[in-house]
Amino acid sequence: MFNIKKITLITFSSLLMFSPVLSIQADEYDDKIQAQTEKISTLENEQTAAENALSALETQISKTEAEVDELFAKKTQEEERLNELNSEIADLKVAIEKRNQQLKEQARDVQVNQLNNSVVEAILTADSLN
Repeated sequence: MFNIKKITLITFSSLLMFSPVLSIQADEYDDKIQAQTEKISTLENEQTAAENALSALETQISKTEAEVDELFAKKTQEEERLNELNSEIADLKVAIEKRNQQLKEQARDVQVNQLNNSVVEAILTADSLN
């Protein structure tokens, strides 16, 4: 019995002696867990912010790509219009050159045949009055 009392006394003494150490270690672990939880929370917030920024950038990229496509379509349309206008200009230059040549011939004809033809006849024989 004496041994049992000694063992019990030693056991309780050691528990009382190591109990504050275990309590301190538990507090340290709780602090470490809390710190890691805060780090995780901070990282999750940063990740969310980064995802939001990425989403905003992707939206802006999509808008910019749509604007670029629209501008290319307008450019193509304007190039086609420019080609049409250049073709019309070339046709008009040919028509003007023909008209100038015709006017020269009519003027020469009037000068050469002035006595034989009247101005009225020159006008009546002209292809166009324009």
